[in-house]
Amino acid sequence: MIRLVIAWSFGFVLLATVVLQTAVPAETLLLDRTVVSGGRWYDGLVTSLGVLAWTVAAAGFAASSFVAGLAGRRQARRIFGLGAALVTALLLDDLFLLHSNVIPKYLGISKVAVLAVQALAVLAWVARAFPEIRRSRWELLAASAAGLGVSVLVDRFGILGNDRWNLIVEDGAKFLGVLALAAWAVSTAVDITRSVASHPAGATATSSSDGSPEGERSMAKV
Repeated sequence: MIRLVIAWSFGFVLLATVVLQTAVPAETLLLDRTVVSGGRWYDGLVTSLGVLAWTVAAAGFAASSFVAGLAGRRQARRIFGLGAALVTALLLDDLFLLHSNVIPKYLGISKVAVLAVQALAVLAWVARAFPEIRRSRWELLAASAAGLGVSVLVDRFGILGNDRWNLIVEDGAKFLGVLALAAWAVSTAVDITRSVASHPAGATATSSSDGSPEGERSMAKV
């Protein structure tokens, strides 16, 4: 019951703010953006699916942190907790275009500076989590880094010389990168859950990517 009270308290505060503020019509904040702008239901389809993939990735990180905490694996819990916070920040950035519109417009910080801060945050997390990442299905995470890296490079330098193809490659690579991140986060959460269920005392045996009993790779082994 307390969880419902917390959730609904947040919801009521948000709704009250939307209704009572006068800067923006309430309908603009309540209705779907395609309705507000008069767009079609499929406008921004790939971007919307990408936001869903970011959400799945954040949930996977959070689930791994929770399960690791239940097993008393504090280092893994902290690593995945930080990862969940970082992915959530990237999700909000993509959803509300913070790095390209909001932050440069209202805070006067350039898009390049925001992207640089994001990149440094990601690298710091990877450096801290690397001993565990290498025991996970790291190929998925490497594919995610490649996709997101290509997206940033094309966005920054427009290396294809054609606006249409720059857009296709930039957004396409980002979408593929986020899908790979979501796949890694979910598979890692599953691996950790299986490891904790099979070895609740923190045994080091884990399952491999092909399901074989020996050499199972998982960040649960922390």
